[in-house]
Amino acid sequence: MQPYYGLLLALVASGLLFCERKPSRRKDALFLGGASILLILFAALRGETVGIDYPMYQAYFEQMHRGGWQFLTGPENEYRIEFGFSLLNYVVSRFTGDVHVFMAVAAAILVGLEAIVLYRDCAIPWLGMFLFVSFNFFGNSMSFIRQSFAIAIFLFAIRYLKEKRWLPYLGIVLLAATFHKSILILLPFYFLAQLPIHWKTITLYAGGTLLVSLLFWPIFQVVTRFVYQFYATEEGLYFLRGRSWQTALIPVLMTITALLTKKLLLQRNSQNKVLIHLALCTGALFVLTCQHYIFQRIGNIFLPVQSFSFQRS
Repeated sequence: MQPYYGLLLALVASGLLFCERKPSRRKDALFLGGASILLILFAALRGETVGIDYPMYQAYFEQMHRGGWQFLTGPENEYRIEFGFSLLNYVVSRFTGDVHVFMAVAAAILVGLEAIVLYRDCAIPWLGMFLFVSFNFFGNSMSFIRQSFAIAIFLFAIRYLKEKRWLPYLGIVLLAATFHKSILILLPFYFLAQLPIHWKTITLYAGGTLLVSLLFWPIFQVVTRFVYQFYATEEGLYFLRGRSWQTALIPVLMTITALLTKKLLLQRNSQNKVLIHLALCTGALFVLTCQHYIFQRIGNIFLPVQSFSFQRS
């Protein structure tokens, strides 16, 4: 944990001393550039034991290096449907068989996308970068690589969600889904996010959470019959265990804060109802995580989107 504490200290110190004194867009850009280089080096030089999914992605990259185009397009490619991720592996594997290079390239793209969206949309970019590390989104990006790619791409769709622009929103979600198909859950969320925020909406979320909790097993059996069959295996049953209440604490507190400040947020900008919907989804999913860990994998989609979506006025 010491390296992470060092990263957080560096981000806070440089953010406060450099960005908060006579703030400017140029300073924001310089900070994000420097922080990005630091994070990319951190991720590229990490040991192979950092990230529980590292061995899985290492084996996949080596398969791609050996199999080339035939593996990319063949039935043995387990990520053939998620073609964006497959294609990235293929392109890098044509230059090298060293998985460390692939991990460095992946880190550069992931961190670069985060930095761009923070510069473009985030009200306080250095604070957004601090959240990226302190909320473990950066740590997740070194393990859940496919999902992290999908989330990083989706961040660019928040603007269109707020502006109710369906076509660009749809295009970005579909692009993100070529890295991790779970991001498709954000297609129906587009319509949910257009609902006004009042007691009926909050009741809908509460009732939906309770219903999913009570009907989890029938829903699980239907879903795993068609997709995500891994979770129905003996190995995948790990994801059906419950997590401790500490896992849900911060997301639930963020949801409560969003509801308590709802009136102020909507007065400032009516489009902020999207952020409140994100908070409600995040809170509901992390409450369900206390029942089954699998809900955290879905909640991990909403939590970073919510955290990075406080935009400039």
